[in-house]
Amino acid sequence: MAKEVTALSLEGTFLRGVKLVESGGGFARQTSGAWSLKEETGDKQVSGDVESGPGTPAGDQDLPEEAGEDMSAADRMALAFHEAAQTFKTREFILSVPLSRLLVKVVRTPVDEHDDLLEKAQAELEAISPFPDEPLVVGVETVAETDKEIVSAVAALPSEAAADISDALAAAKVCVTRTDITAFGRLRAFWPQICAKEGASRRLVLMNIDDGWDILVLDDGAPVFLRGLGSAVRTPEELARDVTLSLLQGEHAGGVRTIDDVVVFSSAPLDKAFLERLAAFGPVRVADASMDEYESVEGVAQRSVEGATFDATPEEWAMALRESRFKKKLTIGISAAMAIWLLAMGTFFGVPFAYGQLAARQVAQSKRHQSAYRAVKSIETKLKMVQGYNDREHGALMLLKHISDALPDGARLREFRYTRGDSVFVQGDVDQDTIVYDYKNALFALRNDDEEGSKMFPGGVELSGLRQNKFRLDAVLKAPDDDEPAARTQTRRRTQ
Repeated sequence: MAKEVTALSLEGTFLRGVKLVESGGGFARQTSGAWSLKEETGDKQVSGDVESGPGTPAGDQDLPEEAGEDMSAADRMALAFHEAAQTFKTREFILSVPLSRLLVKVVRTPVDEHDDLLEKAQAELEAISPFPDEPLVVGVETVAETDKEIVSAVAALPSEAAADISDALAAAKVCVTRTDITAFGRLRAFWPQICAKEGASRRLVLMNIDDGWDILVLDDGAPVFLRGLGSAVRTPEELARDVTLSLLQGEHAGGVRTIDDVVVFSSAPLDKAFLERLAAFGPVRVADASMDEYESVEGVAQRSVEGATFDATPEEWAMALRESRFKKKLTIGISAAMAIWLLAMGTFFGVPFAYGQLAARQVAQSKRHQSAYRAVKSIETKLKMVQGYNDREHGALMLLKHISDALPDGARLREFRYTRGDSVFVQGDVDQDTIVYDYKNALFALRNDDEEGSKMFPGGVELSGLRQNKFRLDAVLKAPDDDEPAARTQTRRRTQ
């Protein structure tokens, strides 16, 4: 039997999939399909050679045959997985997800610490995770290697971001063998266009396909920064701000380098304002994004053929795969045993039923534990998620940029301490004492670009010390309540 690879990709409002079959020393696309995750789920597209016969997976009665307008988003996703299983005649897939669902980072590790790469990647992601109590399953893939260091892309799919997918997989009774990143498949598909301009050392690649904007920074062809913005970006200003933050983090990872090439892929026409804002980062090229709609997911499938090592499959999905394969092997074993026993004595007909009940009980207990855990963690994590993802203007990097820009000549910044949502502490030295007062006024005059007229430090900027040309400034990010300004000021002075 020919070897085959089947991959599905969540892309915006569609679930797309391809099956590659070994042919002529390589792998060629045999079947492809797309299923809408919107209300018109009944309109599906299938192309290629679709086999027919008894290979259709069982369990179809558990899902509606046709989608209706009253179906929930979870039901539509479950139905899409179910129909994909019918089309490809398998219940095991490689699944790729958008960057915006993942915690992702590029990690640089010295060559002599190669054995500790997974442990370091785990620590790096847990440090930025908004779910500190959740053990993360980390996917790692080496993207570049020199004689001094190894550059690896690491990512994890938190259970909160995968909750809807988990429910749909369970309802459709399908399993995930490996979890990849959709942007990696697109990067493979777009690679000839990305490298069309020769001599570019650092490239900024922006992709606005079905599931929103993705930002990739490439140094000599190797990704040094990955970020998925999703559909949150709506204006050129928002995109420019996110690109600036991404470049700051990319420079921290790979060193300060000039952008030689800005490559933009967009499935929808872009307003000139977007291109004008992006031109500030480097020469802009708008590449052709009108490729085959299955090219991204085929890129994911080809990555598996080529031996891609990245896998961010959550433990829950891996456990479901093990249970499914165990039940399949168990069914085969029981069938063989039953044939022998039927020939021998014609008894023990209840053995398959007993094993099936035990397996179903284990699955039910696993789902109950998962639901209870999700319910307990939901309230605790939602507020942290909203605060962590929405407050970009008052993040540490942006505040440090504004504070550094306001620093006058003759003043040097020695220390910067940041308490999220509360205050910023700055310490340094000056050539003349009068410069400190100018700096203090400049900090208090900083304004938020998003809301004209509002101050960045509405709680004030306090000069808490000025001795021997050394100064300390305390800037408050929010105005204190009317009944506690004195108490907060006294507390801050005592701590200093």
